Amino acid sequence: MILTAEASWKAAEDHGTVDFLLQAGARVEHLRLEDRDIHGNGHAMMRELNSDAIAGVLAEWIEGQGLA
Repeated sequence: MILTAEASWKAAEDHGTVDFLLQAGARVEHLRLEDRDIHGNGHAMMRELNSDAIAGVLAEWIEGQGLA
């Protein structure tokens, strides 16, 4: 899983990483925070004021994969 924040310097290129991994046969999902109504975050998401909401997105994904 690749998690992208809309204000990250990687936001413009993460889709390319996902495409590369898919082409290589890897199983990958691309989660974009803005698609979950979490806006304005940069690359260091764990340091943002709303890091608890981001942790919730990660926990939900981990549980959905049966990894929790």
